[in-house]
Order: sequence, then structure tokens, then C-alpha cells
Amino acid sequence: MSTRRIKINRLLVPIDFSPLSLGALEFASFIAGSVKADITSLHVSEKLAEKGENSKEGIEQRLRQQWETLETHLPLDPSIQHQVRVAEGKIHENILLVADEEQTDLLVMGTNGIARLNPLTRFFLGSNTNRTVQASPLPVLTLREVRRPVKIRDILLPLDLTRQTQGKVNLAINMARLFDSRLHLVAVSDYFESLQGKTPALERMMEEQAAKIKAHSLEVSTEVIRHDDVAHSVVGYADEIEADLILIVTAQETKLDSLLMGTRAARVIATAHRPVLSVRPRNLETLYQQDS
Repeated sequence: MSTRRIKINRLLVPIDFSPLSLGALEFASFIAGSVKADITSLHVSEKLAEKGENSKEGIEQRLRQQWETLETHLPLDPSIQHQVRVAEGKIHENILLVADEEQTDLLVMGTNGIARLNPLTRFFLGSNTNRTVQASPLPVLTLREVRRPVKIRDILLPLDLTRQTQGKVNLAINMARLFDSRLHLVAVSDYFESLQGKTPALERMMEEQAAKIKAHSLEVSTEVIRHDDVAHSVVGYADEIEADLILIVTAQETKLDSLLMGTRAARVIATAHRPVLSVRPRNLETLYQQDS
């Protein structure tokens, strides 16, 4: 009988030498050790210097030094192969270009979120991380903070009544088995959904999915939050249960929302204090490899 396993052979970590991007490299090293994957550190500069520490050679050396620092302070899996790349030009475009060249399976990035941005910037969500998430055909794991020690023990999975629900639960089950995690299902019924009588359907769906998860001998909890803002509730509940990861599927709402990466998904990514793994619906089945 064949089993399904998440396919992550190579991770790409964009590095701007900020503490947050280096934290993203640490988180990526944890994942790479768990799935026996390799890592590429990438720095993109709009203009490279001809010589010195901001030249291509200088930046490559700094990227290698960052990995050596991790090796000194963390018990990294010695099987992880680490390489460095430096590119010049528009940041988010080069991230996706290198991801394709490296046959990347997962992007891991730091993000500043929206806390310090003005209202106009918050509306357009114009950071390179958000542009990358919006345009990426690959799953993207974003972090605003790095909590140590790095672990993925508790995974929060927001659910709704969309047709991607089954694929999301299947992915969560496989991730929980991979990292020996507990799953926490949350559904948020806003005011208008309550008026339309969707809350009982949400509750039934949650119980059905919880039963499926328990059949895989996994721990699972369920929570239905009524009459509240969806993104705010997801982020707040993640803090309440001290989730190590929030798993969301982007572009799952209205056509207008999809053009903006899905307003709920974008707000979760921008405001969550926990790592967020964003997966597009079409990637739900391409994340697996078959093992006999």
C-alpha cells in the first residue's frame, strides 16, 4: 500500500542580513533537518558593488558566514547541503526566478508585517515579502518573529466551507505526521455568515474533519468562533493556543479578494506573530511524492 509524504527537497531563504531574515534561515534549517532537504541562501541587491563586502563575492562570503554561525550554535543535521546565490535587480522578481532555477519546493522568508506602515502602505501591502507571496506558485512560509527553540508542535488550521477544505486537511495531516504535531482546527463565523445560517454547517464540517484526523492517531482540537472578524480571530486564537505554525490556503475567497491575494489571508500573514505557511489551492496535491 502506498503512502503520501510531503515533498520538500530544497528550501530557498532570501537573506537581507537583518536579524529576522537570519531567523528565517534558522527556521528553514529546522525544516530541512526534518525532511532531509537542502537549503539555498539568496541575497538580491538592486545594485551590486564592483568590489568589497557589497560585491557579489563579498555577499557570497557573508552568506556562508551566516550558515557557519548557525552550525556553531545549533545542532544542525550534517546531511543538509547549503549553497549561496546572489542576484541583482528587482527583489521579488529575482526571488521567484532563482526559486525556479533551483527547483525550490518551499520559500522561507521574514516579513515586517504592517505594524509600522502608514495606512496607504497597509492598503497596498507593497513589501517584497507580500509581493513574493502574491506571485509565488510555491508554498511560502513567512515569519514576523522567531521563537526559540524552533519547533512545529502545534499547527493551527483555519477551516471554512470552501471546496479546498479536504485538501487543506489532508496537507495538515501529513504535516502533523511529519513533525509529530497536534492539529488545532478553527472556524470563524462572521456576522453575515451567521445571518445566512452557515454556522451549524461549519460545526458539522469541523466535527467530520476532526474525526478524520483522529483516525490517523493524531491529536486534534476544534473551535468555532462566532460573530467576529476572520483574520483577527485566527491570529488571536493562534496566540491563545501558542501555535508554532498557521497553515492557510490563499486566494480562496471572492474573485476580487483573489486579485489582492485574498484579503483575509493577507491580513493573517501581515499581523500574525506566528509563522504562516501559505499554500495556493493548486499546490495542495503537488506537495506530495509517492513512496511504496
